[in-house]
Amino acid sequence: MSLRKLLTDRATIQRLVPIPITDDYGNETFEHTWGVISTDIPCKMTRSRHDLVQSPSYQTLKERWDVVFLTSADIQETDRILIDGIVLEAGYPEKVRNHHLDVPCMRDVAL
Repeated sequence: MSLRKLLTDRATIQRLVPIPITDDYGNETFEHTWGVISTDIPCKMTRSRHDLVQSPSYQTLKERWDVVFLTSADIQETDRILIDGIVLEAGYPEKVRNHHLDVPCMRDVAL
């Protein structure tokens, strides 16, 4: 069975892109916004761990997901990965034996 058949999820990759802004005095600054890098990327996501963080004022569920991509996917650390309405922050992508990319991702869920 090929890896492509196992990648049943589809992801959208977003990355911070700079937008130049010129003020009234001609000074140029940059504002960053999330731009779509690629869509409909085959992947497989699995939740590997979750921790409940409690404080007197709030509760947060910290989830760690492992997402597998083909090696041709353009993914960098701190990219946003959107899969089925779930927004994940990508960690450092690791190429496994030149076969696939394993990307650890984090997500915080306010309870």
